[in-house]
Amino acid sequence: MILIVVLHRSKFLHLALASFLATVACAQQPAELGRVVESLDSWVWTLHLHDDGAVWMTTDDAGLYRWKGGELRKFGAEDGLAAEGVRDLRSAPDGSLLISSLTSIYRFDGQKFEQLPAPETKPLPLGELSATDLWFTYDSGLNGPMRFDGKKLFRHPLPVSPDEERYRDQIPNWSFSPYGAYTVFRDRQGHIWIGTAMLGAARFDGKQVQWFYEPRLSTTPRGGESGVRGIFQDRKGDYWISNTRHRYTVAKSRPEGAQPNELILDRKPGFPDAATDDGENFHYFHSVVEDKDGALWFACGSGGVVRFHDERVTRYLLGEGEYSRAILLDAEGTVWAGTYQGGLYTLVGDRFELFQASKATVSR
Repeated sequence: MILIVVLHRSKFLHLALASFLATVACAQQPAELGRVVESLDSWVWTLHLHDDGAVWMTTDDAGLYRWKGGELRKFGAEDGLAAEGVRDLRSAPDGSLLISSLTSIYRFDGQKFEQLPAPETKPLPLGELSATDLWFTYDSGLNGPMRFDGKKLFRHPLPVSPDEERYRDQIPNWSFSPYGAYTVFRDRQGHIWIGTAMLGAARFDGKQVQWFYEPRLSTTPRGGESGVRGIFQDRKGDYWISNTRHRYTVAKSRPEGAQPNELILDRKPGFPDAATDDGENFHYFHSVVEDKDGALWFACGSGGVVRFHDERVTRYLLGEGEYSRAILLDAEGTVWAGTYQGGLYTLVGDRFELFQASKATVSR
């Protein structure tokens, strides 16, 4: 009888200890940041596919969203992300996420948001471009792009453009920098392209910055100054810059009289019926993705989403004609589109439908 009592007491103590250790382990686990929501802000600025398959969305002033595991989660000031107007996202080699806003830059390691120290302003680093450095936009009113080398932030003002004098003659009193970086793109060769507010596109190859400018890249047919907001290189090696009129390749020779800081590109026709300002397929775009079949998907503002494949154009309207700002292809091949004031859409069959978390047919 005594032996049985001892055994029961030992078993009880063992269970109590296991329960205590489990309680301690749970207490030590950090609470997951953010809160689960059904929908997101109507102003979607950027879409980003993280290396882990999660889809991240930045909004104009309502924080940051993540779609992962069938769950839409919102992050904001209460989670340590005290940023206004998140504009750009980049995945770092260590798996963290870099978050650029109008006021500050953060890094998210999956557990916490960390505000990075103010950037150091330096000339562009000459030498071989590091494949692990992250280049991105910050405040488009400032000259040049931002760079994060894994430890420090840098802002790199761009050198003088050969078209600056022309711009000064047209607009003597600058209200913002014509060198402001609207978009930053790394091409297949590792070169960094910067779309600027007023001076066209700049390419940095690690040795020098060269400039490419055409009036229609920055100036719309109605006279508006839109800047270069989209740059992309497709798998064939062609570059698409700002609009659908042309695609470009880097010229193999330079014409006599070309300035050393001019980037010489050869033109090829872009979309059919885009050669004139009133052409049906002439659009300015914000972003581009390419799917596994080689089809290009463009976020074309008031033109909606446009698919270009085998020289054929297919146009998709979003809702009642929403203005498309961002485009993304997720790991499963689903096309996502973010809009100004119209929310987020995904391609379902042959049409784009408004995204709602509880009804989503995409899974991550």
